[in-house]
Amino acid sequence: MDQTINIFLDPPTQGEIDEALRQDNARISKSRDRGLTLGEKIALGPGVLGLEVLVGAAVDAFNGRPQQATSSSSVWEAWMGSLDWDWTQSMFTDSYAKKVRVMGRQLVRCEVTALAHQLSFEREAASVGQQAGRAVTALKDAGTIAGNIVDTIVPNVFRKDS
Repeated sequence: MDQTINIFLDPPTQGEIDEALRQDNARISKSRDRGLTLGEKIALGPGVLGLEVLVGAAVDAFNGRPQQATSSSSVWEAWMGSLDWDWTQSMFTDSYAKKVRVMGRQLVRCEVTALAHQLSFEREAASVGQQAGRAVTALKDAGTIAGNIVDTIVPNVFRKDS
């Protein structure tokens, strides 16, 4: 399944999300296992009272390779509580959130990203619209001022002296 969400379509079912999450976690796990240092492999092994973590860090430090935090967060993991955010600012995000609520599940990370992107897009469009409205108002005001100037100057320039 694609890792992006189109909020204008129906949300994926829980089964589709579970399958995508399983595939994503398998891919993340495979790529992580490929690049483990010796210290990381030791740290992930069975250990006693957390000593394996210390031994792993020591081995990496001795080899001159710092431990790097790896992100295992899949875009298909549930983002708990995000369904309760105010998605009503847009009819599109509100509609999508209502469909997910009806399904009885939480939003997942890629859905939250897509919904937030839509809200940002709509806010930006509204801002551009407001700026255009202010520009039109300024042009009208400039036209009114120019008209007043013409109304004042023209009769004085072209008046007949009696």
